Amino acid sequence: MCQPIQVSRWGDRLVGVIDLQGGLAVHGVAGNRDRYMPVKFCEGDPERLGRYYLEQGVTSLYIADLDGLGGGKFQIEVCGRLLQLGFHRIWIDNGWRSQDDGVTREMGKWSQTDPAVCWIVATETGQRANELDSLLSQVSAAQICVSLDFSNGQFRGKHHDWRGWIAESVQRSINQFLVLDVASVGIGCGVSTLSLCRQMKSEWPQIALSSGGGVRGETDVQDVIEAGCDSVLVATALFPNTSC
Repeated sequence: MCQPIQVSRWGDRLVGVIDLQGGLAVHGVAGNRDRYMPVKFCEGDPERLGRYYLEQGVTSLYIADLDGLGGGKFQIEVCGRLLQLGFHRIWIDNGWRSQDDGVTREMGKWSQTDPAVCWIVATETGQRANELDSLLSQVSAAQICVSLDFSNGQFRGKHHDWRGWIAESVQRSINQFLVLDVASVGIGCGVSTLSLCRQMKSEWPQIALSSGGGVRGETDVQDVIEAGCDSVLVATALFPNTSC
């Protein structure tokens, strides 16, 4: 059974997670995306899951568009409906790539009409840090967060190490970073990125960090905060007990 998280204690520092695949909210497990199944208690309904988070007092949301991350189409309609639910802030990782000008322009439109939106740029998509410039032509630096992606402790990025990504991003006034190890997601074994977060915060004290993946309950949330993070991504540990 998952340890209960005292949502009221953490406020906006908790971020509910919705992994979107083919229009459904799926349960991410260790990055094996071809084996993800719909979240049981909400029958895979992303809006129902979003409303559940709000009912629990979680007012921030992270959406991982697994279709987009896999090179497919941005699930814009589903994300749009989630945006209408009333979260204070919504992070969207749609697998952005600089060569997709149409998606970049659409992201710019969303950013202008809704300041709650923050776009995730994932290092796992294989881009160079200087490609951020094309997104910055449409979206302010304050609405961009770079996801520093790892798997079993190994950085997932083709052209830089994680230090290079932070340095290039900070040079462009992007100061929000998400640290995730996909191998820890959904398996309830604790957050594996704590030492990385401490190291990053020590070297760049001005940046805002978030992390998660494997959160089991209250103690793990506190550990992530104490590692220097401003926010903690949580999914399974917030679900009804029957789903833990």
